[in-house]
Amino acid sequence: MDNEKTNIHFTNPVKETQDFHVLNYYYMYNGGGVAIADIDNDGLQDVYFTSNQQSNKLYLNKGDFKFEDITNKASVSDSEGWTTGVNMIDINNDGWMDIYVCKSASLNNDLLRRNKLFINQKNGTFKEEAQKWGIDDDGFSVQSYFFDYDKDGDLDMYLINHRADFLNSINLKTIIEDKAFYPQTSDHLYRNDGSKFTDVTMSSGIMNKEFSLSASIGDYNNDGWLYVFVANDFITPDKLYINNKNGTFSNQIDTQFKHISYSSMGVASTSSTPRAGSTEQTTSAGSKRPSAGFFTDIAQIAGVSKTDWSWAPLIADFDADGYKDVFVTNGIKREIANQDFGNFLDEKQDSLQFMPIEKVLSKMPSEKLQNYAFKNNKDLTFKKVMQEWGLDMAVNSNGVAYGDLDNDGDLDLVVNNLEDEASIYKNNTINNYINIKLVGDSKNMNAIGSKVKVALNKIKNCFCLEVINHRFLQY
Repeated sequence: MDNEKTNIHFTNPVKETQDFHVLNYYYMYNGGGVAIADIDNDGLQDVYFTSNQQSNKLYLNKGDFKFEDITNKASVSDSEGWTTGVNMIDINNDGWMDIYVCKSASLNNDLLRRNKLFINQKNGTFKEEAQKWGIDDDGFSVQSYFFDYDKDGDLDMYLINHRADFLNSINLKTIIEDKAFYPQTSDHLYRNDGSKFTDVTMSSGIMNKEFSLSASIGDYNNDGWLYVFVANDFITPDKLYINNKNGTFSNQIDTQFKHISYSSMGVASTSSTPRAGSTEQTTSAGSKRPSAGFFTDIAQIAGVSKTDWSWAPLIADFDADGYKDVFVTNGIKREIANQDFGNFLDEKQDSLQFMPIEKVLSKMPSEKLQNYAFKNNKDLTFKKVMQEWGLDMAVNSNGVAYGDLDNDGDLDLVVNNLEDEASIYKNNTINNYINIKLVGDSKNMNAIGSKVKVALNKIKNCFCLEVINHRFLQY
């Protein structure tokens, strides 16, 4: 949609300097996040964007795809440090959505990396209370995921953190032999104890040392307990943390997956369609769980294996035909893995330190790419429909979220682009839909973690949706 119509003029520019640039902080171009939720309980979904180096933005939905920037009066700008992912969650169960923001980079300032929690004051303003709630983590954070891992009725938090020693990113031996636990680079698990969260990372067995970028929460073996799949960048393997049902987790990636991808970025999972049962998921290599009890990579057969420099995948029924489709954000400001640029670095290694960083970066190819949209063919294969669906604009996109912005029953898209205005896509699908409002209890008012099953034609077609709060980000 035209940004002049929506009044959403958010951009996420990144500025590199001689001391801070993509060659010493590889995640410079990973972009910002976006979250969608109704922050004022008026029945319209509002939008929050994160900016890496500038002010975040909160837009109030006024109806008919018109939005108002209320960032300053809502006190949620958060313009210091380096901001990554965002999640909207009613953390204190008062019926009003709060905002949890992740921080990273700021290599020499731990304070600027402390994550933020904006508590909704029910009057259009927010108050920052991350320290009060015990989740002002100062790691290199990317995104948060809220779920009830211990079945006590409230929502705990899994936090994705990543390493910052990028020169070791291809040295698997060094990573494996390093047995130390680094709180700022390991993922964290926070247990909800009512009025505060407790860090139970060590006792839960979640400790890791990878370049983690995203996670997906789901019941991967249908035993009623939620597990965590973690997508890890570079050559470190992904993780599948199986819930041991006693407060601990075990990584069983080797037994549950026969093949995993290198350089995993985003990950999304979904209950299978059209029949209820196993959970399927998509990373940069798509996987399906068969009855044999492990996941099989079907990305090439399905036609979704190659999506250039990809970030966040979404799995949802965008055309309302009853089958889940796939949307993937794509593009990077400069191609940091380009071989010609690598040859340039080798040739000029003796003089690189004397070159202005602008000259060095100018040798790196830069080309905007389109995002990817795949329509489900209903036979485990997918068709590219970017042009057909109006999603073929060349733009470097990172975080994405879906939501029904105009309450017409279909899923609209909001995309956080790097150095271009955000993209708002109105879904023009005309089809039947059912609208269900879930109501939980005092510990989980929005019933996060619920499963909804809709049966058609005497169970011939049975659709299952699992409500999990984690619409990525930055991944």
